[in-house]
Amino acid sequence: MSVGKIRLAIVVAEFNYDITYLMLQKALEHAKFLGAEVTYVAKVPGTYDMPIVVNELLKKEDVDAVAAIGAVIQGETKHDEVGGPPNSQEVDGFIRGLRKTSGYGDNRTRSK
Repeated sequence: MSVGKIRLAIVVAEFNYDITYLMLQKALEHAKFLGAEVTYVAKVPGTYDMPIVVNELLKKEDVDAVAAIGAVIQGETKHDEVGGPPNSQEVDGFIRGLRKTSGYGDNRTRSK
């Protein structure tokens, strides 16, 4: 980990991008407010695809922490069961092994 400024990577899901784009913008603004340097912004198709990208980013020397942003909407599909909690558990395993920090932002809403 660097001394001083935190070097942050952000992984954002493109599925429900109307929601995750706004979450990404807020994350970038807040990182700047906190004085963090965003070294990477990686887009993935959906939350199911995040763990492998998070794992690769955590291995990089210029990344101290990773934030993963996704929006899973409960409704007609099982995406909220398949792409949410299992992925966050997998990401947690990477973090423990690499001794780095990660945050998993998952906005869950029910469809009507």
